[in-house]
Amino acid sequence: MVLKSINPKVDILGYGPVAFIDGKEITPEELIAFSSMMTYKDAGAIDMIKDVLSSDKNIKEVVLKSLKGSAKRGHASMSTSAGIWALFNGTSKYVDSLFTGAIFSSSLMPSSRRIPVNLENIVAPDSIINADEETKKIYEEASKNNISFYMEIENKEIPREEAAKITQYGIAGGGFIFLPLETILSAKNDFIAQGKWTPKEANDIIKVIEDKIRDEDKMNNLYQFRQEAARYTYPHVNIFTNPRNNSHIKDLQKKNGFPVKPLVKIKYIEDLTNLREELDNLSKLKEEITSSPENVKQRWKELLREKNRIISTYKNVLSISSLQNPSWRVWGEIKRHRTLQQEVESVYNAIDRSYERMSKFKGNLDKLNDQDIKEIDSFFMIPKSFLKGENKNLLEKYVKLFSESLDAYKRLVSRGIPEGDAASVIPRGIRLTVDKRFDLYNILEGYIPLRTCNTAESEMRENTENEVKEINKLLPKYITKHIGPKCASVGFCLEPKTCGKIQDYINFEYDKDTHSLLSS
Repeated sequence: MVLKSINPKVDILGYGPVAFIDGKEITPEELIAFSSMMTYKDAGAIDMIKDVLSSDKNIKEVVLKSLKGSAKRGHASMSTSAGIWALFNGTSKYVDSLFTGAIFSSSLMPSSRRIPVNLENIVAPDSIINADEETKKIYEEASKNNISFYMEIENKEIPREEAAKITQYGIAGGGFIFLPLETILSAKNDFIAQGKWTPKEANDIIKVIEDKIRDEDKMNNLYQFRQEAARYTYPHVNIFTNPRNNSHIKDLQKKNGFPVKPLVKIKYIEDLTNLREELDNLSKLKEEITSSPENVKQRWKELLREKNRIISTYKNVLSISSLQNPSWRVWGEIKRHRTLQQEVESVYNAIDRSYERMSKFKGNLDKLNDQDIKEIDSFFMIPKSFLKGENKNLLEKYVKLFSESLDAYKRLVSRGIPEGDAASVIPRGIRLTVDKRFDLYNILEGYIPLRTCNTAESEMRENTENEVKEINKLLPKYITKHIGPKCASVGFCLEPKTCGKIQDYINFEYDKDTHSLLSS
């Protein structure tokens, strides 16, 4: 097998915003500059642009003066308003962990639940591609063994999404991402700050993006001016951080350990008297609307609007934390909830912890008892399908491959491979400590409804259902009765095939004909 190198390519599918006025294309930085100037004058941006275009003014000088004054003062609204729509290819799956947690971005990423993972798609960082044969062999064998095992068991003995926990991020990736200039700069600054703990691929991607921005010259001045501003932007979650630094996550780990099931606590809760009245009225409205499929079809938007009105009015009335150790694979889903406040530990801490705790089982991996399995599951996610009696041999191989991947990581680092590159051999089932903060929106309409839907990844769904159980113990029933999957908010299933959960939230029989009527 010949290892494929990582060679990031970024196709810019669009720059924005743009406008066409009097037959001339107005570039993003021109449009933003004129719009910014509009805030100081009693005139519309379009009229101002037309005036400048028809005058003898030097447009470039006018634009640069405006941008320099605002962007260099660190006005983030300038650089969050301009952005690129980019198609990534030639990358590893690291691109997902690196960029899709940014709060100002948006992304559509290929899923291993739907796209095949095979030996031909194994990729390696430059540091490994250019290393000696023995070093390459270490990476190649561990990767090949992991992917071969996945291909052997997916959709046979083990469901694909569970089998995928043994696959690593050193496989071909890509995706479609909208990146505001502010997000690009935020990522760049964070990558620089983390130094050697940042995978080389991350900096390579930033360089490719910057080269594209410079060459197109449609927003390069705005980008450069914002880069020179003495202000940073809102940080996005980053897993590739210096493991030696202190962090809030480390403080939580010292206090609470490494819970597999969520440790849920109320951080604060305010007077809920008025919220109770609002939610009681919402319950009455829901009873009325969900009394028949005809009512639901005609009035579901009314129900959704009223719930949204209440949430927007009382969003910050409470805050609930959830500390848990999901798999790296599931953290990849959590981080994309940009409205959910969250922190994650350094992946390097998780790797070192797993390596240390796995050492006691070496030489005994074919004789694991129930207590051993439980302990291993606390740092490497073991899907329930592996625990079925006939899958015991698969479980042992699954754990053995994880142990060998940890060994490969350590051997690669000892041979001079940077930790950020070596980590691409670590299976995605490794557990990471994550701290989440739920407000009323993410309890009633955002995170929880999406992740309790049967279409959610199985581990993700189970974790969220456990969070709901704990939240139900902490909050009054007039709130918890409104917690449920996304179908509960509107009275019908939003998916092509219904799982039947909707029946718990309506007052009529929901069969195939009803589903066809309401989802059409």
